[in-house]
Amino acid sequence: HSIIYILSCICIAAALGSCGKDTQPQPQEEERTVTVVISEITDSSAVATLAVSPVEAFITAGVIYATDSLQRVDRSEEGTGDLSDSGLRLQLKGLRSGTTYYYKGYAEDKSGAYIYGSLQTFATNMTPALDVSVERIDATADGGEYTFGIASNISWTIASGEEWCNVSPVSGSGDAEVTVIVGNNHTTTARTAVVTVAAGSIVKQVGLRQEASATADGSIFYNGIIAAGRFGGGDGSQASPYLIYSARQLKKLVDDVYGGQSYADACFRLNTDISVTADEWIPIGQKRYLYLNTISFSGIFDGGGHTIAGQLQTTRRAETQVYKHFGFFGCIDGGSVHDLTVTANVHTEWGEGNCIGGITGAIDNGSISNCHFSGRATNSSELPGNIGGIAGYIGYTGYAGNDGYEDGDAGTTRISDCTVSGYMSIQKNVGGIVGLAYPKNGHYVLTDCTLSGTVEAVGLSGDDWLNVGGIVGASGYSGEITNCTVSTSASVHGVVLIGNACVGGIIGDASANSNLNITGSTNHAGLYAAREDTRVGKSTYAGGIAGRLDGNSYVHTCLNTGKISVASYDSNNYGGGLAGSVSGDAAVYSCSTGTGVVSVLNNGIPMPEHSNPIGIGGSVTNCPDGHQKR
Repeated sequence: HSIIYILSCICIAAALGSCGKDTQPQPQEEERTVTVVISEITDSSAVATLAVSPVEAFITAGVIYATDSLQRVDRSEEGTGDLSDSGLRLQLKGLRSGTTYYYKGYAEDKSGAYIYGSLQTFATNMTPALDVSVERIDATADGGEYTFGIASNISWTIASGEEWCNVSPVSGSGDAEVTVIVGNNHTTTARTAVVTVAAGSIVKQVGLRQEASATADGSIFYNGIIAAGRFGGGDGSQASPYLIYSARQLKKLVDDVYGGQSYADACFRLNTDISVTADEWIPIGQKRYLYLNTISFSGIFDGGGHTIAGQLQTTRRAETQVYKHFGFFGCIDGGSVHDLTVTANVHTEWGEGNCIGGITGAIDNGSISNCHFSGRATNSSELPGNIGGIAGYIGYTGYAGNDGYEDGDAGTTRISDCTVSGYMSIQKNVGGIVGLAYPKNGHYVLTDCTLSGTVEAVGLSGDDWLNVGGIVGASGYSGEITNCTVSTSASVHGVVLIGNACVGGIIGDASANSNLNITGSTNHAGLYAAREDTRVGKSTYAGGIAGRLDGNSYVHTCLNTGKISVASYDSNNYGGGLAGSVSGDAAVYSCSTGTGVVSVLNNGIPMPEHSNPIGIGGSVTNCPDGHQKR
């Protein structure tokens, strides 16, 4: 026990003695690091730049890299060069294309010990690769769909450069199968195309040769013509419309729509003039079998500035077989037509409720622009119908007959920049541009249209109205007519044997349910309205702008210079320089001018000529600023 006590005291004394001495802090060792930056990456190489700290502590440095998280080392590069602050650059060569590498730096100090940096990754660039499965495609004259494969490790694009040869898809990535769509070759000459596939800087080409037709597929639409198997090219998109190079390809469109295909939103382009000589024309879209089976065209038809000539006629007379809507098109619902000229004569045998137009029989919620008609649009029946140089009828294409105005779409129908220089005649409603505009739930807009031809209606109308207008024969519901012109070479005539007659330079009759605004339009043509019916309550109206203006209709900034002539065997004749009759809430504003002379013949007795703007039922209304409606 004494020995243990003595040792304990010695230890305590030694400890106390050391506390009394001055102690100096030991210097801390500087942290050692190694970092790597990868740059200048290609598909087979890269540059590793190493930096070590402190530089003087190390004798060599390098980088370890591999493809599997460094579980095994594929390669390593070591440098013994300059380890100064500027860094050591090492070339990493022989790398795989498009591969991810794991890497970390290391350094050896003067004692032979190693330190390592953090684990990181980099990826080499992909070496572009592209191949195609065929070098050449041989297509038949009828065309068709042909496929081939693309093998690539990057994105690619494909194009043919020919309208009649289309590809789908037009771009992609990696391996894929593409379809080449070849249109019908209507000529007796073989044709070629080159399908080009590009991936990065690599380009592959596939040659295509299409056989010639055994006989030329011409531009005559004759009796018994057989439809082509496919169109002349295109896929129906806006960028690549279906192409029509021949009468047989036009026949395909006729047959497809007749069979029930509306081609909604599909695009077409006519690439040639067509002459129709067939005895029976089937309109593109039609209402058949009286009150049933309306088939409308709902696509986009670009006439390409080409012309439909010859004859568009039907001799069908059986009530269950007739086409109620007739023209080059029968019914357009939600579709459009532009840049088309029709010089053909348009004629039907059946009359009651028929809607006949140079471009289309009927249109609803669609558009027609820059179209022209210079043929004859007629009907040989004594039954009432509607004829217009551009459209027979605006409104629901299910319109069934004289009193069959059905609800239509709530959209807007537009007709613009159209001209008519032909001849239009029918009983009931006839207009230079539109026979009857009656969009019950919708609206119509006519702008910048011109008539230089003849519109007339002669015949029996019973207790109904016979309406003739230079632009529109009759109008109901909502519409606008703006900047339209009836030229001095035009003529607008209406002669009714039994019933009432309305003849106007722009509009024949705007009925009691009309909300029509006529603005900036001009009539230079002479007008003639006559009635042989002497029964009480029957009347004849003729006006330079409107024959009869009723409902909530208005005339703004319009001009008439044509002479107005009205005649009947009684005194119920009314003619005005601007309107024959104004009733309801309708108004003719003072911004309009009527300089045409009005001549009235009552019971064969000439009345004094005058230039009154309104024949009966109202006076000119002061125009508010901006030509706004009341």
